[in-house]
Amino acid sequence: MCKKATTVTERGSNVIAWYAEDIPVPAGPDRFSGLPGTILLVDADSGRITFTATQIQPIADNKQLKAPTGGKLLTQADFDKKLTELMGPADAQGRRMIKREN
Repeated sequence: MCKKATTVTERGSNVIAWYAEDIPVPAGPDRFSGLPGTILLVDADSGRITFTATQIQPIADNKQLKAPTGGKLLTQADFDKKLTELMGPADAQGRRMIKREN
C-alpha cells in the first residue's frame, strides 16, 4: 500500500512521491527522502525526472543481520567533529554537502 505526497520546490517544480509506510525507513532515491516510509516512485516536473523502484527484496529473517563488531565508541561531540572533518560544516539548516573532487 502506497501513499501520495506532493510538493512544489523552491524553483516551482511540482514533485509527486509515492511512499510505503509498511517500509518504515525515511529513504528514497537521489535527494528525495524524509517521508514516513520508503519512497518507491518520484515524478518531478511532470515526468521530466522520474525514479521508480523496480524490485524490493525483504530480508527473510533478522538472523541474516549481524551487529557490527570492533570499532570504538564515540561521544556525540566526537561524532560531530568526525562528521565535519569528513563532510565539511553544516549549512544554516543543518545539511551537509558531499564535495567530490574530479
